[in-house]
Parts: sequence; structure tokens; C-alpha cells
Amino acid sequence: IVLFLFPALVVVMRVLSRSIVEGKQIEDRYDLHLAYDDATDTTSMSKSTALPCCCIARMHLDGSLKSAGFTSGVVSPELLGLHPAITQRLLDEQATRGVIYRRSQIQTNL
Repeated sequence: IVLFLFPALVVVMRVLSRSIVEGKQIEDRYDLHLAYDDATDTTSMSKSTALPCCCIARMHLDGSLKSAGFTSGVVSPELLGLHPAITQRLLDEQATRGVIYRRSQIQTNL
């Protein structure tokens, strides 16, 4: 779910994933709220789109994607998300630039 409110000013996003682990359904939520940054003149849209692309490009250049088995072609975010080290690096690099996803987790019995 992504909501762009005046894209240069505010971006609100929620990423949901569901899995079953040891008979329990787990829902992970990653919430993001970004606003225009006056100090750096950076739009919320550039922080939520261009920054992740730059992070992935750096991983391509340093061989991290190849080490994870991505050798050619376009790689979807869903496939990248299956690799914990790639996902964590992407989140960490964005966090150093003020883009912080809030993670929450809910467990239920099946």
C-alpha cells in the first residue's frame, strides 16, 4: 500500500508479507513515512524511489547481487527480499540517510 500526498512533500507506505513458520502465521509490516527535507532540499519521492535504486546499483557494482545468485537481467524486489543479507543491507543503507522503516510482527495460530 503506497500513498503519495503531493509526492514531493509526503510519502506513506506499508509493505506486508505473510508466512507460515512452525504452524503459526506470521505477518511482517514495514511502515514508512517520509516528508520533504528542507535542510537538504530532498523530496520524499526521491528518498523513497531513487535512494533504494542507488543502493541496489551499488550492490550490483560491488558483486553482492552476483554472490546472492543474481547474475543477469532485471531482478524484482520480491526476489531480492528473499535474501536476508541483501534486504538488511538495503534497509541499513537507507537508514543512514534518514529513511527508516518501522517493522512490526504479528503471530497467529492457523
